[in-house]
Amino acid sequence: MEGLGPSPLRSFRNIEKNIYSVSQLTWLLKQEVESQFPLVWVRGQISNLSRPTSGHIYFSLKDDDSQLPVVWFKSNQFTAQHGLLDNLYNGQEVICAGKVSLFTQRGIYQLIAEYVEDFGVGRLYIEFERLKKKLNELGFFDAQNKIPVPRNPKKVAIITAITGAAIRDFFKIVREKGIPTRIRVYPSSVQGNEAKTDIIQMIEIANIQKWADVIVIIRGGGSIEDLSVFNTEEIARAIFKSKIPVVTGIGHEIDVTIADMVADLRLATPTHVAEYLFDHKRDYEQIIDQLSIHLKKNILQHIKSRQTVLTGLFEKLRTVSVYQRIKRLKSSLDNLTTLLIDRIFRKIESLTIPLKVIFLNFVMASDKNIIKKAEHELNSLTTNLIKTMDNEIKNKLHLIELLENRLRNLDPNLPLKKGYSVVLLNKEEVTDSAKLSVGDTVNILFYRGRADAKIQKKYKKRTG
Repeated sequence: MEGLGPSPLRSFRNIEKNIYSVSQLTWLLKQEVESQFPLVWVRGQISNLSRPTSGHIYFSLKDDDSQLPVVWFKSNQFTAQHGLLDNLYNGQEVICAGKVSLFTQRGIYQLIAEYVEDFGVGRLYIEFERLKKKLNELGFFDAQNKIPVPRNPKKVAIITAITGAAIRDFFKIVREKGIPTRIRVYPSSVQGNEAKTDIIQMIEIANIQKWADVIVIIRGGGSIEDLSVFNTEEIARAIFKSKIPVVTGIGHEIDVTIADMVADLRLATPTHVAEYLFDHKRDYEQIIDQLSIHLKKNILQHIKSRQTVLTGLFEKLRTVSVYQRIKRLKSSLDNLTTLLIDRIFRKIESLTIPLKVIFLNFVMASDKNIIKKAEHELNSLTTNLIKTMDNEIKNKLHLIELLENRLRNLDPNLPLKKGYSVVLLNKEEVTDSAKLSVGDTVNILFYRGRADAKIQKKYKKRTG
């Protein structure tokens, strides 16, 4: 055995021993691994997918040479992409983000997933950002390149699937608005391989025909994969080239596609598109009705205030001899007031009808000059209405003032103020001495105060 050197076993025996327990060594390795890999992104295919009743998800990520155990705890699953949790499957390629840890009970390392995304969706997002940056640099999103969208257009071209919920929602709003708009549907797929070609062709056809005032592209909600056709450069260029303004209502409110950014106007949903395009008619009819009600209310308040004054004068005159005459005048005044109110309201109604016609023409106009002309006519009609009502009220108030003056001239206090008196017998006026007898006690009404007197002698003729 000589010449073979020292025995390896003899060498290990001479080394100072530092012996770890299994748990100690595993714990040290766990600390080292977790400190070195606090957050990593790993791409691979799912295998051995398991969903126990605890709600946690277990699977392995694998490629051609290796595999990595993964646990996706329930508390971290709120970060999942829409629909991903229910659609995980073996063989699916995903990207996982999380920390590497050591499962001490089995002595194996694993990935604690905090975020999982479909690798295909990840590619779509990267492509989305790349295309958005490119088109932004080319000016596709600039406000100065966008065409103004007319309100209440007379002709609308809709590009959408004819069997989808989007077109039903759009037509529902149009019917509710009551706008006599002509709508032409340009049927197109809005999802899948053929959708891109269909949409581009429909935009081009609408521009060749030059029939529509606005092009509307709508579809219901969906996943990012469903909406991917609207994130293509080809559709973005077709929208940008359109000479007719393009409005989009694609997906849900939170969905924003490249097509939305290029469009002349982006609205959240198909319903929002219809509400934006057709929202004037009822609003202006309501304004007119409110104006009419306001005018009537003010006129009635003014007339009632005048009636209150006249009623007060009438009550003061009830005790004098001209009572019956004033009563007839008051009846005539009441009739005049009723006639005045009726004529004023008829005038308001006659002016309201052409005003509504002007508004309807206004909300149906798509040309800016027509809109400005309609606004001018509206302001003119409103001014004329106010002037007409003001003149009518002034004329009637003048007549009321004349009647007030007549009533004041009939005030019995005026002759009393000049020194005349009124003689009352049993609270009735005495205008003929023949009604009196010697010894009667009468009440004499002066301008200020009263006095009682006893008849001592009568004269048949008035003495001056």
